[in-house]
Amino acid sequence: MTRLASSKDSNVTPVFTKASLERTRTTLSPLTLRLTKDERARLEELAKGITLSAYVRACVFAEDAKLRKTRPADQVAE
Repeated sequence: MTRLASSKDSNVTPVFTKASLERTRTTLSPLTLRLTKDERARLEELAKGITLSAYVRACVFAEDAKLRKTRPADQVAE
């Protein structure tokens, strides 16, 4: 019969602990923004058919989005 590891065995690492140490989180947690009903309605009106995530991202990173549209000089096709 197999002996179960007790909590007194200092050199035994439980499988679940080892697995949790090896796992790395690849996605970030979502950002939460709390709005009133009126704020939400206005945001949806401003978004005009695009997702709220896409609209907020475009507003927050507007300068970055403009910069991304330009093509770097070293990548211009010859």
